[in-house]
Amino acid sequence: MSLNHLDHCVRCDALFVVVGSRICSSCLKQIEEEFQVCAAFLRKKENRMSTLQEMSEQTGVSVYQITEFIRQQRLIVDSYTNIEYPCEGCGKLVQKSRFCSDCKRDWQEEVDALANKRSETEEKERRSTYHIKDYRWDRHS
Repeated sequence: MSLNHLDHCVRCDALFVVVGSRICSSCLKQIEEEFQVCAAFLRKKENRMSTLQEMSEQTGVSVYQITEFIRQQRLIVDSYTNIEYPCEGCGKLVQKSRFCSDCKRDWQEEVDALANKRSETEEKERRSTYHIKDYRWDRHS
């Protein structure tokens, strides 16, 4: 039995046989072409100070698609100081990483709180359990 099935492309809504992606092969080809255009744009020295919006206007690639390339780490824009894109947590503009420092801090606080709660629970369980020491083994050591 084949695992392939028909579905609509999430990008163009065309009906196609799903092989591994929810995007049809013609859209995948178009995305790759858009990536090549963006990469060529960033390689040009005169474009190094461009913003995301300017890059979109000059390449014809949507801001959304450029942002996806950045999030997928296909385009590395850390050294391009004017390219900012939305944080995946709150939408605040960032230049590096997928999340802003506020979201990272909030999530770290949540992780720390959960870790503290877990260790407190483990400590309560340890204290409520009786432990018997076998003195016979200690005498022979």
